[in-house]
This record gives sequence, structure tokens and C-alpha cells, in this order.
Amino acid sequence: MIQVEGNKGRSVQAVFTVTGGPSFQLFPSSGGVGIQVTIKGTGFLPGDNPCSLSSPTDSSVVLNGACNFFTVTSGKFNVFQNVTGSFIVGSAPPGGYAIQVDGSLGDSAQAIFTVRSQFSPSIKLKCSNPACTVVLVSGSGFNPADYCNSGSFSSTPDGLISSASCSMVNGKIIAASFTVAKGVKHGKYMVILIASTLDSARATFTVT
Repeated sequence: MIQVEGNKGRSVQAVFTVTGGPSFQLFPSSGGVGIQVTIKGTGFLPGDNPCSLSSPTDSSVVLNGACNFFTVTSGKFNVFQNVTGSFIVGSAPPGGYAIQVDGSLGDSAQAIFTVRSQFSPSIKLKCSNPACTVVLVSGSGFNPADYCNSGSFSSTPDGLISSASCSMVNGKIIAASFTVAKGVKHGKYMVILIASTLDSARATFTVT
């Protein structure tokens, strides 16, 4: 509550609401390289100018980035300042990246944009012996620039794989396998292959 008092004892009051600070949203919040993303936000300080848009995580994510502030008023009082803008998603590997809006008065806000792969990789699992201690992996649909190695494999829950090998050419697995760890608990496991450009595929494996 804000109160103004005159020298003759008269006073007037008004409610002033403190907001939670600047924030903005991304539309869409995820997508592939080359799409246009729009930003809309509120809560920046009146008087902020100019506006800058960037990614502190990876500068390659934001191409042709631009943003503008405009003040929203109620009666005679400035209430808050909005921001709008847009950018083109640059050539960044799949993953989450912070997008940041900065104002000249020192306030800033961030939102996360997730770069998604333009490819649709998949893998299949096949036992190479009756005991199924060695599993062959085939797959395709990866980025043609991808490569894989022994460290590309993992499992959820952890502990399924004791060793692995992987080779990939033009987005297709040409040779890959993993050895099931001794004494691993029975149950279902998710086998995950993450290639060099962070393209990933998964398949279910059951230990009986």
C-alpha cells in the first residue's frame, strides 16, 4: 500500500504490486535447426533500452536474433514492460540451451530451448548365442555425420553392459554389439545408444 499525505492531514492510498521479476516464453520451446522461434515476456524494468537476445550456453543457437521492449501503462503510471522478439535456430547439436534476454538497466531473464534432431534413428537387438550373453545391435536413421564407439552404449537401470563395440557409416550401424554383465539382475532394461552428434535410439532388453 502506497500512501501520499498532504500538509493539512489529508492522505490518499493506492495499491502497488511487486512482480516476480522479468520472464519470457518461447514459441515453440523445442524444434529442429532452421525454424523460427518467437519470444514473449513481461516484467522488465521501464526504461530498458536497447534489448539484446543471445544464448550464453552456445552462441551458434541464436541466428538473426532481435528483441524489443514496450511499456504497458495503466492510467498515468507505468506498470511493467513487455518484450517481444524472435530468432532462427542455428546449427547446434541436439540438447537444451539457455536463451537470454538482457536489458540496458541490468535486468535479464532466461528460458530453455531444446534443439531436436532432424533424424529418426532406431536400433534393434538380437542375441548372438543361446545364452544371450552377447547381443548384436543393428540400426539406421542416424545423422550421416554420426560415429559411435564403445562408450556410446548405456542402460537404464545401469549395470546391464560390461563391454561394447560400435561402428557406424552414413547414419547406419555396420557392426555393433555388447556383452551382458555377469550376475546382472533379471528384468527389463532400456538399452540406449547416443551417437557423436547426440542422436539417440533405444530398445528394450529383457534378462531372464
